[in-house]
Amino acid sequence: MDPRVRKKAVREMWMKTVIGVVVAFAIGIGLYVVLIATSPDAEPPPETLLSTIDAGLHEDDCDLVASPSQGSEVEVRRRPRPMEMVVGHVADGVVLDVVSVRQSFVQVRAPVEGWIDRRETRRQCN
Repeated sequence: MDPRVRKKAVREMWMKTVIGVVVAFAIGIGLYVVLIATSPDAEPPPETLLSTIDAGLHEDDCDLVASPSQGSEVEVRRRPRPMEMVVGHVADGVVLDVVSVRQSFVQVRAPVEGWIDRRETRRQCN
């Protein structure tokens, strides 16, 4: 075999090997990032906290109650994300024990601990 042809073939083989290793490494890193990001113990991304005043709870004798837009129950999620795992349900009209309020979610302690979409709640004053 001609030395130049052999050298070219070896170079091409090494380039393919290096490219394969780099692609495999990139895929491995991507999978690792996806697995870490979707880990049940991963913290949600930080959001700006709003006070309970924003939910209208600053007034005396006002509560936040579950108010499902569809069905008879509100879904309570593990973290404040729309596609997060549902950890429980709250019936329509049940008073919520509010821990904190975020732009689109309310963190509740009772009757089920978790996060409820703010559109699924309403203020009820006595």
